[in-house]
Amino acid sequence: MIYGATNMGKSTLAISILREFIHQGSGYVVTTEMPPHAWQNKLIACMSRITYDKIEEGRLSDWEYKEYHENMATLMKMNCHVHDKTSPTVQEIGTAIRRGDEEYGYKWVLVDSINRLSAPGTNGIYERTTAVADSLQELALDTGLTFIVTSQVGRQIRDRGSKTPVPED
Repeated sequence: MIYGATNMGKSTLAISILREFIHQGSGYVVTTEMPPHAWQNKLIACMSRITYDKIEEGRLSDWEYKEYHENMATLMKMNCHVHDKTSPTVQEIGTAIRRGDEEYGYKWVLVDSINRLSAPGTNGIYERTTAVADSLQELALDTGLTFIVTSQVGRQIRDRGSKTPVPED
C-alpha cells in the first residue's frame, strides 16, 4: 500500500515499481486517477525515459518515437493489461483478474487509487474506502497475486503554502 496526500507522487512511484514488475510477468492495472490510455502513456514514458508531456503533446523526436513504440510492444508482449473503466467495483476487477489469470497467468495487480473505486451500498468516503480495502485484501488472498495499491490520505496539502512533505503526509 502506498499512502500519501494529493500530488505527493504516489502514482509516479507506482509506475516506477511497475516498470520493473512487467519484466517479471504479466499483470493488470486499474487506474482511477486518469483515463486508462493516459496512465498507459505515463508508464511508457517512464519505460522510455521520455517526459509524459512530450508524449501527450506529440513532440517526440524520431528516437523517442521509436522508443515509445518499442515499449508499447513490450507492454503488449508481456500482457500488461489496463482496466478500461475508471471507477469499477472490486467485483468487476476480480472478474477481470480471474479471467486474465487463467489466460495469461497474471503475477501482479496495481490499483491506482482505491479512493475512486465503487462500493455499492456504502455511505461516505470512510465506509466506501474501508469496504474497498477489505474487498481488495480478500481478492489478493484469494488469488495469491501481488497487489500494489495507492490511496490518498488527505487533501489538506492543497491549502498549504509549501508543498514539501511533512510527517503527517
